[in-house]
Amino acid sequence: MTTQQCQQFHRDGYVILHTNLPTPLHGKIQQRLAGILKDEGNPGNNILPAIPELQAILDAPELVTAVLTLSMAVALSVESRSPKILRRAVRRLMRPCSSSLSGQNRSISSSRD
Repeated sequence: MTTQQCQQFHRDGYVILHTNLPTPLHGKIQQRLAGILKDEGNPGNNILPAIPELQAILDAPELVTAVLTLSMAVALSVESRSPKILRRAVRRLMRPCSSSLSGQNRSISSSRD
């Protein structure tokens, strides 16, 4: 994630990520979801078994990196009893986001929740 994306998350509570996944995958997911919603209603927690193609989005490096970066930044903003040397190492890795999220308790969620 870029510093600007971290700042946007801090300011707006969400960030839009773009993956390198093929465009047809998104269309396929959208069609399957529309069919499920029409025929069965909201799949709730069964969405991944109903649309297994969603796993590709969850595994996208851009999303994985963002979740890890933001999770670590939030964790660093909370008082912890972690050893000082560990905190320093993690801060070096998470430098772009740790300052923009300092003291914040944000959740990672879709803008459509």
